[in-house]
Amino acid sequence: MFDVIMTENSITRAAEQLSMSQSAVSKSVSIMRVLWKDKLFVPDGRNIQPTSFAKNLWSRIRDSLHNLTMAV
Repeated sequence: MFDVIMTENSITRAAEQLSMSQSAVSKSVSIMRVLWKDKLFVPDGRNIQPTSFAKNLWSRIRDSLHNLTMAV
C-alpha cells in the first residue's frame, strides 16, 4: 500500500488502484504514521507529497517490493 500511495501521490487514486475505499487507505496511513512516528504525507492541493522520511524509506524498500511482486 505504501508503494502505491508513493507512486500515485494521492490517497484516492491509491485506493482505486488497490480496490479499497479511500477511508480504508486513510486509516492504514494513520496506522503507518503512528508506527513510523512520521506524518509520511502532507497535503498539496488535491494531491499529497511525501515527507523526507517517506522518501528515504521508499528509496530503501522500493526495489525489494518490486522483486516480491515479480516473484508471485
